[in-house]
Amino acid sequence: MFRNQYDNDVATWSPQGRIHQIEYAMEAVKQGSATIGLKSKTHVVLVALKRSTSELSSYQKKIYPVDDHVAVSIAGLTADGRLLCKFMRTECLNSRYVFENPLPVSRLVAAVGDKMQYCTQIYGRRPYGVGMLVAGYDSQGPQLFQTCPSSNCYNCKAMAIGARSQSARTYLEKKLDSFLDASLDELINHGLLALRECLPNDSELTSKNVTIAVVGHGKSLETLDDDRVQPYLDTMETTKGGRIGVDQEEGQTLQHATQLHSQLEQAVLKCQELEAVKEQLEQDSYEVRQNLQQLQQEHSKVCADQTSISEKCQNAETELFSVTNERNNLLEQLTDKNREIQTLQDCVQQLSTVEGEEKSAQLDRVQSMLDTTKVQSTLRAVTEDRDKLKLELQDKVSALDQLQHENESLQEQLSELSSGKEILKQEYQETELKLKAITEYFEKKESQLHRKIGEEEMVRQRVESREAHAQERAEYAEQEREKEREELKELRKQMGDIEKSLMQQVVTNEKRAEETLSQLRRTEQELRAANKEVTSLKRRLAEMEDMRRSNSPPGPRSSLRPIPPPEL
Repeated sequence: MFRNQYDNDVATWSPQGRIHQIEYAMEAVKQGSATIGLKSKTHVVLVALKRSTSELSSYQKKIYPVDDHVAVSIAGLTADGRLLCKFMRTECLNSRYVFENPLPVSRLVAAVGDKMQYCTQIYGRRPYGVGMLVAGYDSQGPQLFQTCPSSNCYNCKAMAIGARSQSARTYLEKKLDSFLDASLDELINHGLLALRECLPNDSELTSKNVTIAVVGHGKSLETLDDDRVQPYLDTMETTKGGRIGVDQEEGQTLQHATQLHSQLEQAVLKCQELEAVKEQLEQDSYEVRQNLQQLQQEHSKVCADQTSISEKCQNAETELFSVTNERNNLLEQLTDKNREIQTLQDCVQQLSTVEGEEKSAQLDRVQSMLDTTKVQSTLRAVTEDRDKLKLELQDKVSALDQLQHENESLQEQLSELSSGKEILKQEYQETELKLKAITEYFEKKESQLHRKIGEEEMVRQRVESREAHAQERAEYAEQEREKEREELKELRKQMGDIEKSLMQQVVTNEKRAEETLSQLRRTEQELRAANKEVTSLKRRLAEMEDMRRSNSPPGPRSSLRPIPPPEL
């Protein structure tokens, strides 16, 4: 049970101002069996619950007498309790030897507190893991003290320590005002009733597991066990009806709790099914969202392709417009050149008929016409380029037609995607409505489950506490069984030693019996010989009497009779 670095020894303080080893020792007191003490104006009563590890073992002793006026009841480690009881007995004996008076209870408790406190100051020691209720009667009246492993001592009117002692303390607090004027029997009855509150539901108080100690005015210490406790238990049976009613109510609450638990399990199963449906719907809605995202991405791609195609169409149209302008310009130039060629042909025909200066003029005109032929050659090249441009333009127009066709197909796909998008939007809206309805249903179910859980929480806590008590009791029973087994082994050894000593005594007694028999036989023989001698003496006396009578003269008879011989 390691908590932190401040619980390694008893001499180390934690930053919170605590000594954890002392707290652990106080936890050991809470694990011990319950014991109760209460007092009136004239008496003090200790009532303790004894434990046994198994049916084969005896019950452990809980109340130890210290002196004629003091008794101690322990809860916790029994070995530590026995050691402190021994110390208290020596203190009481010293007081009687020195002062010839009993030791006051307050001084005895103070001495025990000093001894327990010594172990909390020295490194390497451990605190005493036992709590005690010290009951006594002195010149100040009845006294009841509680000692703790922390060496604190408290003067109490009534107290309960040990396992499940809180219920006993609540009972004592309720009945505290009636203790002062109570008689001895009433005080014992209150102690038994308080002790019964510490028991689990499956056990009862019996004459074997209960011990009582009483001390008071004009009454020395008296410990009651076994059959002497039974009359007080019988008087306590009159108050048992209330406990039975409580047990019945607890049984009904347990049945109701089991029913609620089954209903809760069914509701949990339904909730799991609904959660599965909800998860399926969420998965479907997630798939729909993914499809919508994919469609949106495809739509954006199509829109981008459409914009790129429209840009390409615009560029092709601009190029086509520029090419058509160039074509028109070239056609105009071609018509002009054809006209010039026609005029040159006319000039050549005229030169063939003209001579002289007119001919030179005509030659100049021909030269110019030759220049026009060059221009015609360039014009032919231009026409070839024009034809090439026409072919390129036709190719571009065909590509433009293809692009327009693709655009129309993409627009058709886009319309289909938009229709599918609308269908998916409708499905998404339907799934959202379903999810809203399911979430509302879940919220209602959760509120109902919270209410049921709130109603069942107390019942569960009771059941868990009972299970914990049962587990603690089982662990303690195992520990007690081990202890009782060891005690049984020791008892068997002692019984073997006792049997051996008894056999030796029997043998010696047999020898002594044989010797006494032989002596008796000798005495019988001596008696027989003595009887024979007596009979012979009687005969002689009779003969002597006859002889005396025969020798004596006749005369008046004597009124006295002869004295008979004494009988042996």
